Amino acid sequence: MKSVKTIPWMVASLLATTSIFGQNQKDQSGCCVPPPPVCKPAKCCVTQVPQEPRVCAYNAPAEINVGCQCDIDIFVTASFLYWQVLQDNMTIGLTDNIPVGLTAAGAGTEASIQGNFIESKFHFKPGFKVGAGLNLQIDDWWAFAEYTRVHGDTDTHSNGPKSPTNDPTIFATFIHPFLTQASFNLGAGQLFHTVKSSYRSNLDFVDAELGRTYYVGRRLIFHSSWGARAAWILQNIHVTYDNISAAGTVDPSLLIGSLPSTVNVIQRSRSWAVGPRAGLTMDWMLGCGFRFFGSGYGDVLYTKYKLQDKTTLLPKTVGVNTATALVAGRSVSIITKDRPRGLRAHLDMEMGLGWGTYFDNYMWHFDLSAAYGWQVFFDQNMFRHYTTSSMVASNVVPNGNLYVQGLTVTARIDF
Repeated sequence: MKSVKTIPWMVASLLATTSIFGQNQKDQSGCCVPPPPVCKPAKCCVTQVPQEPRVCAYNAPAEINVGCQCDIDIFVTASFLYWQVLQDNMTIGLTDNIPVGLTAAGAGTEASIQGNFIESKFHFKPGFKVGAGLNLQIDDWWAFAEYTRVHGDTDTHSNGPKSPTNDPTIFATFIHPFLTQASFNLGAGQLFHTVKSSYRSNLDFVDAELGRTYYVGRRLIFHSSWGARAAWILQNIHVTYDNISAAGTVDPSLLIGSLPSTVNVIQRSRSWAVGPRAGLTMDWMLGCGFRFFGSGYGDVLYTKYKLQDKTTLLPKTVGVNTATALVAGRSVSIITKDRPRGLRAHLDMEMGLGWGTYFDNYMWHFDLSAAYGWQVFFDQNMFRHYTTSSMVASNVVPNGNLYVQGLTVTARIDF
């Protein structure tokens, strides 16, 4: 009889417990079960670490998120760069493997030229990136800003093929065409004994973007972003051609000649650019915190250039070309300046491996990654942006692309 009276109390207790449990479950938003409360000295809270989905999920939050719920997650990044900067149309000379004096049997016969181009050398240079961001409390968006800096220079030198008669065997490719036109009585010629160049490139970028990180399936995470880029690119080149012959050189056809002289070519290209930037990074989660990732970004930049070109010719003697207006020992300089502007496109692709983990009871997160990337700045080479009498207001050499490739090692910490 006594047990019958206790049954209503047991049923009431069970209903109350169920109601409380259901209320707790209702307060937990989303499809994923959050981790249990983590208690620390003087602090006990529910962490906001996103959980891996148990089924295929789309757009479920997947960003790195530390601390307690509703806390603002701040993160900083630092990268070591080892990049190589390359550029089109940077040939500084063309070698002539057949000495000019031996190219024809007599007057009126065209000279024969066989040789190789002398390309500028490009070396890998160190650089760095630093960035900072935060996870916004707006649908799991994040904001991020980063500064990139890579500065360096490279040198190239060539004596050309040896000539049995000690004739110059290097055709100049960076010389101002006005100095080689005999119709202006400034025909310094095209052939030299030696050539050397020094090329410097300074790359400085500032990127700002807003994005979101989310699952696309159970093991694939997308980071899509939209933002802006500001770029400052400085390029300098100094090319020196030297003809050390005691007398001038001329081929039997009278089509190719050169005075003993030294020519210095100094060109500078400064540019600043700004424009929209968008991209996507994909993480394939391999387990145990490891991932394979790839990214692709693109931007279109309004670019303004400041171009300067100074070419100085110092003739040593004018004994061969008696019709020239040059005077031995007196230099002649040609200085040109221009400020063109336009739109320039840029592509950036990267792939690599990374590893990350939470620690200190999910209050911190550390991530380390290594990637190899490829970039192209279209039509960035504005060297030799001068005009000639036959091509008024036109470039002698088409614009070339600027390329960047190399290693990027990045460390990130969230707190």
